[in-house]
Amino acid sequence: MVCPFQDLVLLLDKFSIAKKMSRTLEYQNYKGSIEVDNADFSLSGKILYIDGDYSYQGDTFEELEQNFRKAVDAHMAASGEKDEGIPFL
Repeated sequence: MVCPFQDLVLLLDKFSIAKKMSRTLEYQNYKGSIEVDNADFSLSGKILYIDGDYSYQGDTFEELEQNFRKAVDAHMAASGEKDEGIPFL
C-alpha cells in the first residue's frame, strides 16, 4: 500500500536534510515550529519558547522561513532586544 502523502513526506525529509535534520527553523538563536496541515497542505508555525504568540505561514518552505524571520524580527523589535539576544540556551 502506497502512502497518499509519500511525496510530502519525501519533501519534508529533503527539507530536514537541508536543515541538518531539524524539524524546526532557527534564526537569531530563536527556534520556530514547522506545521503541515494534512487537509490542504498549508504550512505554518510559531516561534517557540517565548512569551507571546508570534505565528507565521507560507505557501512554500522558503516563504515559511522568510516569514519566520520576519516574525522573529518583529518580536525582537517589540521586546527591545538586540540582534544578539538569546531567548534560552
